[in-house]
Amino acid sequence: MGAGNGERDTGTIPDPLPEEESQSIISRILAGTMSPADLMGNSRLYSMASRIYGKEALEDMGIKPPKIGMETQSPRITDNTGDISLPEKRRSMDGEAIESEADGITSEVSTLKRGLAEMLTSKRMRRWLFIGIAIRFILAPWTTHLTDVAVHYLAVMDMLNGNSPYASLDYPYPPIYPMLLYPIFLVASLFSDPITWGVNSSELEVLSSNVALSSPILTSPLFNFLVKLPLIISDICSGIVIYCVCRVIGNRKVAEDSTIFWFLNPLGIWVSSVIGQCDSLLVTFLLLTIWNLIKERWEVSGILFALSVFTKGYSLPIGVFLLGFILLYGHVSREKVRVSMFRAASFSIYSIITAFSLLLFMLYGNGGAIFVRRYSASIQPGGISPFVLKHFYPLRETVGDKDSLIPNLVSSFFEFGSLFRLQYVSGIIVCGWLYYYYRRTLSEREVWALCLALGVSVQSYLCIFLIGRVNPQYMLLIMAMFATTYPIINDRIKFMGIMTSSSALISLFGITVVSWNYDLIPLAAHTGIVDFSSIVESTTVDWSRTGIFSEKARTDRGIIFGFSGWLLTTWGLIVVLLSSSRQRIDAPGDLEVQNQLEVVK
Repeated sequence: MGAGNGERDTGTIPDPLPEEESQSIISRILAGTMSPADLMGNSRLYSMASRIYGKEALEDMGIKPPKIGMETQSPRITDNTGDISLPEKRRSMDGEAIESEADGITSEVSTLKRGLAEMLTSKRMRRWLFIGIAIRFILAPWTTHLTDVAVHYLAVMDMLNGNSPYASLDYPYPPIYPMLLYPIFLVASLFSDPITWGVNSSELEVLSSNVALSSPILTSPLFNFLVKLPLIISDICSGIVIYCVCRVIGNRKVAEDSTIFWFLNPLGIWVSSVIGQCDSLLVTFLLLTIWNLIKERWEVSGILFALSVFTKGYSLPIGVFLLGFILLYGHVSREKVRVSMFRAASFSIYSIITAFSLLLFMLYGNGGAIFVRRYSASIQPGGISPFVLKHFYPLRETVGDKDSLIPNLVSSFFEFGSLFRLQYVSGIIVCGWLYYYYRRTLSEREVWALCLALGVSVQSYLCIFLIGRVNPQYMLLIMAMFATTYPIINDRIKFMGIMTSSSALISLFGITVVSWNYDLIPLAAHTGIVDFSSIVESTTVDWSRTGIFSEKARTDRGIIFGFSGWLLTTWGLIVVLLSSSRQRIDAPGDLEVQNQLEVVK
């Protein structure tokens, strides 16, 4: 070594490291806290670290493999290993290295931007992402649910006329979605006359007089596409967040599988690109809330949660769980109670401020009417749930009085669940169990992410099924949360089959709620590929057709698809819960660490 300037003399073999320093470096490697200076230019130490953490993780640190012929320092390895031990909480559930608080050695993605970049480096991900987006773009202009798109059309027209989206008292949802639609259609109005975006159809007027779930307004393909564009974008954003969350608790392959399931999920495609419901947007905001909680950005997560509530209100009960989780888990030591309370307060304050601002916007624009409608409406259980069996004639006749017994039993079970507020306490209990089960085997970041993903999954399940009638679009939130739990599933093939089948059945429930071809009315009206008059006529007939197991044929379909969809979804939740109780011990990285310990010994 140079005496005066500290430069390396490349003409001589450097002296070996002192024994204490050698042991210290090896300890830091095993703990995942080494610095780039420890490995730079040292082939033996680099080889040891790469076998433990992988070359990709080292490259993320800025450490390149030593060049051939480069002189290396050779640490003297002795039998004195008393101070070297395998650190706890250094491995993910799939054996990959997780983030080191000291030097940022990580296999997980640290930002959404980095997650997207990693996704796009995979040819497989690019292919399926393109297919998923292409399907949505093809369906968006030519399919719709007349009733759902009509309320968005009227809200857009009101806003373009300088009024609130609630001016005509037709828009039934909170204001986030119309606030996103307004700039899109304002720009579109510069290039296209809004008068051409929708017309009253005489044939649809006749249809809507006979079919309750219909509207006489026929919107144009351009309007159909633009009104669904934010939802398609939100599907993409949700996929990125799902990928990043899965990378915290799993490896890259598992994250890709989960994200592909989301992009090709038939329910997600139907909700965003066929009926155009803003539940896709709610899912994105809630996933972003979870991601920012994982990253400990309490203020941002509070804002995002408020945005989810003011997209659609059924995410509100999840806030009780999130607040309880921030307070109770992850920081259990007495000295950190104040820290947890500060974090919970930050989440709450920013959420309340955001909610209050949006509430003022609603009230100023005559939006208070929707609150009156929601609270005055009776809560009737049904839809995608076991409560749909109340319409099942054979069951009624077998049990007893068909006019009272089954409906009363259904109402009693429903009220029992609501009375004990299972939707509030269930997720917190599950998270408590998970936290104490995994806190000694996983890193704090992993346990935090795992508890959030599974806790919100359980919470969403009960919140949705105790909300009253469960419409198919509500189930999208459960599918998204199940996707984030994919890394902990033991039998992923079975789980994927269950959830794909469940999504398909739930989508069929929504597709056939009026008739089989009802959603194709725009395609028929604007292209002639399908006869428009025939669809209108068949829809009218199908709506009033007598059923076999119930009063109407459409109710028969609701019983079959609704109950089956609920059953498979419940099965999927059980698979997730059982998988979370079986600790993964087959992680390949653990074997590699053990091998390194043997070398040290």
